[in-house]
Amino acid sequence: MNTAEMWLKAIQDGHVYETVPKNENDFILYYQKDKGLFDEDNYPCGPETWNYFDDLMKDQWKQSNNVLTKSEAEAKFNIKIIGD
Repeated sequence: MNTAEMWLKAIQDGHVYETVPKNENDFILYYQKDKGLFDEDNYPCGPETWNYFDDLMKDQWKQSNNVLTKSEAEAKFNIKIIGD
């Protein structure tokens, strides 16, 4: 599951999802609908971690072979995408 899918699932089911570190030096971030983005100490993550989260998404999207069109994504996740 990539980061965007994790975020959508967390919004739908309320479960906690975590990032998978690539090596032992990477830190793990967690996301839950009610808490938002937080670290393993249950501390809310602020702007200093958002770049890491963006990099994680970019890396995971590069690896994905399952690119959806706008209409496919709307149908698959039962959402409405606004904009281009």
